[in-house]
Amino acid sequence: MDRTKRVESNRRPGRESHGNRPSADPQGFFGAHERFVGASGRRDAEGWLAFGDEAIQASRWDEAVLGFRKVIETEPENSEAWYNLGCAEAARGAPHDAIEAFRRATLIAPGNPDAWYNLGNVLAESGETRSAAEAYRRAVARNPRAPEVWNNLGNVLLELEQAAEAIACFRRALSLRHDFDLAWNNMGNALDDSGRLEQAEAAYAKALSARPRHPTYLMNRASALARTGRQTEALDHLAQALSLAPELEKLLPGFPEFADLLSDPKIRPRREATENRDDQEHDRHDDVPRGS
Repeated sequence: MDRTKRVESNRRPGRESHGNRPSADPQGFFGAHERFVGASGRRDAEGWLAFGDEAIQASRWDEAVLGFRKVIETEPENSEAWYNLGCAEAARGAPHDAIEAFRRATLIAPGNPDAWYNLGNVLAESGETRSAAEAYRRAVARNPRAPEVWNNLGNVLLELEQAAEAIACFRRALSLRHDFDLAWNNMGNALDDSGRLEQAEAAYAKALSARPRHPTYLMNRASALARTGRQTEALDHLAQALSLAPELEKLLPGFPEFADLLSDPKIRPRREATENRDDQEHDRHDDVPRGS
């Protein structure tokens, strides 16, 4: 199916960023935390681990990486340090280093489901879909009651065009968390890809019951409604989606089922306003003086 469709996943590093930039002066941070670092041996590793933990909680990713690598220098089999290093590397945008760190964590402590889960996340974001699926399978084998992992496994299986298996994963996620809006939306995508349009529409409706103003869910349900002949409802959903997220306008060429709706007064003024904003932005760029 060639239609543009935004699959919502639940991929994120195990430790979430709070939006702060890494410190430009890590030496200053080191100086303020000398008390963590002992002279040698285990005390030294413990100090650097505490240092890395504090840095990662403050979203100072470069410092966190330094701290966890210091631990690994003296304790190369420290699975916690490798796992936390993977989280920090992923957060600072170094996926290859993150993958290496998470792989080492899974080799040292293969029973840790979080290491497998985050390995799957970084592999999926890096386009290594089959490897990501295997990592997620290992994660759910160790913790089968994690709905986020079942959801992400379903996503990568859907990318691998294994819709039936993906649907089973989304069902498992929803059995664990019935109001899991991401899983309902992704279930809708999988059902849609399987040609089960009415069931897909119902799944999108479930996603919206959990998050009524989510523009992606609104647009996906609008598409399903339009293709089942419910044009009035489709128009209402599409208008809401574009009102909440005008940037979705760029996706409309991928939804031929919306062609008859785009001239409706609910949609047309919003589209014209978007086009006018784009023209004004283009004119502003044209007016910028060029260097000599």
